[in-house]
Amino acid sequence: MSNEMNTPWEVCHNSWEVSTIYDCNEYPVCSIRIDPDVTEHTQDILERAKEERAAHIVKCVNAHDGLVEALQKLACLGNGDRYGNSDGNCIAQAALAKAQGDGK
Repeated sequence: MSNEMNTPWEVCHNSWEVSTIYDCNEYPVCSIRIDPDVTEHTQDILERAKEERAAHIVKCVNAHDGLVEALQKLACLGNGDRYGNSDGNCIAQAALAKAQGDGK
């Protein structure tokens, strides 16, 4: 399996206003900033939301390749290297299309 996304990614909460996501080579992928309308009264909530968004992105990217591999196996289960037509095969095929950006 190729590692085009340079996973695993990690998140660093640089400050109350910025979290940065880094790839496995410690290259910054993106920064997540706190809502610009932050106030003293909303800072804690918005800071937590920023951190949760960054963690969710990292979790999704790091899990992606393994999930695609598992879905590929399930899509072909019982049919060798070809897609099957059981309900389970079809569900896996639809999920695989979404994971690969081909589905809606």
